[in-house]
Amino acid sequence: MARMAITFTLAAVGAFMSWGLARRIRWARATWTVVVGLVVVLIVFLARVDSPDKTEKVATAGLICVSSILLSSLGLIVWRLWSRRGQFVFSCKFQTVFAQTPHLKPKFKAALWPGLLLALAMFILFWSLELLILFTLVASKVIRSI
Repeated sequence: MARMAITFTLAAVGAFMSWGLARRIRWARATWTVVVGLVVVLIVFLARVDSPDKTEKVATAGLICVSSILLSSLGLIVWRLWSRRGQFVFSCKFQTVFAQTPHLKPKFKAALWPGLLLALAMFILFWSLELLILFTLVASKVIRSI
C-alpha cells in the first residue's frame, strides 16, 4: 500500500511538473531534478528489499530492467534541462521571443512517429532485459522456473 501511495504521489507531482515544463516555467526545471533524485533513492530502496520469496526475486529482476532504462533516460533529461540550451529555453529572453512570435507553433505531429518508435524500442529493450535476467536466475538455480 505504501508503494502505491508513493507511486501515485510521484505521478501527481510528475503531471504538475510536466505542466510547468510545457509552459517553460523556471521552477519546473528544479522540481524535475529533485523528483529525479527522489526516484533514484526510491529505486535503490526498493532494490535493497531482501525476501526469500520467488515472486520478490522476479519483481526485483523487473525492477532492475526498469531502473536501467529509467535512470539512463532521466539522467539525459536532467542533463538537457541544465545544459546551456536548456537554460536558454527557460530564460526571460526566450520567453519574450516566444511571446512575440505566436504564429510559430510547435509541430507535435512531427514528433509522433519518433516517439512511437522510441516507445517500441523501450518496450523491446525492457522485455529483452527482463527475459535475460530471468533466464540467468533460472540457470543459476536462484529460482526454479519462470
